[in-house]
Amino acid sequence: MPLRIDNSRRSSITTCLRKDKYIHEMHLDPKFGSTALRYGSVMHSGLDGYYSYIIDNGWKDQGKALAFAALCATEAWAEYGKTGQTFYDDYRTLPNLLSQLAQFTNHFAQDQVYTDILAAEQAFEITIVPSPDIMRCYPNLEPFIFSGIIDLEVKLSGLPWIVDFKTTGQAIAVQSQRMERSPQLIGYVYAGKHWLDIPPEGALVSFIHLSAYKSKTTGNYGSSKMDFERFPQAYTQKDMEDWLMGLCHRVSQLKQAKETDCWPMEFDSCFQYGKCAYLSLCEQHRYGEELDLSGYIEKPPWNPADVSERNRVRKERLKDTFASAISLKGIQDGN
Repeated sequence: MPLRIDNSRRSSITTCLRKDKYIHEMHLDPKFGSTALRYGSVMHSGLDGYYSYIIDNGWKDQGKALAFAALCATEAWAEYGKTGQTFYDDYRTLPNLLSQLAQFTNHFAQDQVYTDILAAEQAFEITIVPSPDIMRCYPNLEPFIFSGIIDLEVKLSGLPWIVDFKTTGQAIAVQSQRMERSPQLIGYVYAGKHWLDIPPEGALVSFIHLSAYKSKTTGNYGSSKMDFERFPQAYTQKDMEDWLMGLCHRVSQLKQAKETDCWPMEFDSCFQYGKCAYLSLCEQHRYGEELDLSGYIEKPPWNPADVSERNRVRKERLKDTFASAISLKGIQDGN
């Protein structure tokens, strides 16, 4: 069976192979979950609901589209409460998220004039066969599967693009520079050119910024700051060739780690962005079943196709609920 890799796994291999084992081989999540990841994931659910509604009904009633987005986001938030994880309270709350959803749609209101929504949340899988040049560097590399989820496929003023949503607490100007070299985006554009019926020009990155200052005296957060920007990212053929070489390098590392069951620690990453959530496992200096996993929960294996299918089923169920609610409201208003 060919190896499978997505951007999440590529990133964890790049960061630390031992961390990759904990996440993708042992399927462990810390009991203290990431508030930022929860916020970003729920925001994606809301936006997926919003654009899915527009695909089905057109731009004629954005109010209902936003209401459906709020329903999708609220249920996705509630599902995080069933994971067994604990999240720290800060300004990234559900009310702020719903407010930001509304402000996002208002900020990009002109999309109804210039933008055709072709598809929302598409899981892709492409088989990559290493070229002779790649095989020269990695002679034992075999064909593998690259997968992921494209947030949105659109036509903007007649030109095809893929859209990726990024929630961030950092300045958008800083984040936009990072996206110029984003392996995730280059990979998604590469996949789009090989998988979508209409190859994209590049990626439109929609930044959704939320931040708030915390009082040193009271410990409370002040009013939240929200910003939105969208930046086009276009990549050359050479960019994608270089990205592919880097991806193959990571796959070769993964192949060797799985064949030898050798997952070395990358000490530079233990405190790269604060303390690594899996550092307590490494500090036990034990392996396999002997590890004390009391601070972790086991999660289902991450597979973009499975995630997309679960989201589709949930979305279809919520569409029925939403349609019934609208119908009931119409009857009540009529009375």
